[in-house]
Amino acid sequence: RVNREVVDSMVRHFKVTIFGDRLPVYDGKSSLYTASPLPVAAGGVDLDVTLPGEGGKDRPFKVTIKFVSLVSWHTLHEVLTGRSVPEPLDLDKPISTNPVHAVDVVLRHLPSMKYTPVGRSFFSSPEGYDHPLGGGRE
Repeated sequence: RVNREVVDSMVRHFKVTIFGDRLPVYDGKSSLYTASPLPVAAGGVDLDVTLPGEGGKDRPFKVTIKFVSLVSWHTLHEVLTGRSVPEPLDLDKPISTNPVHAVDVVLRHLPSMKYTPVGRSFFSSPEGYDHPLGGGRE
């Protein structure tokens, strides 16, 4: 959950300088997708993000954004129309280049920001119950 909060804060804070009108989607781990390339250097960019913490102590985070590759939508289209067979997952290539993974992240992004994702499921907080237990338990 913290990862998503960091990325959400980063997108809001760097909207003018980096993200512009792009609405990035995030898989909760290491992949961030945008519809068009971000204006970052070839080697990437390090961004400092701060979240408010308990007791007034800010929690600093460093996020590195770098271009990995373009997602081949043509490949996905060929598979969906039956003109091609999906390639087996190549563990030497980053999963972020897989168009099926990209579509999954796009479809899961908004629910993941509103609900608690656990595996492939989403859970909402019980109504009227908002007592943090601490230590990551809620």
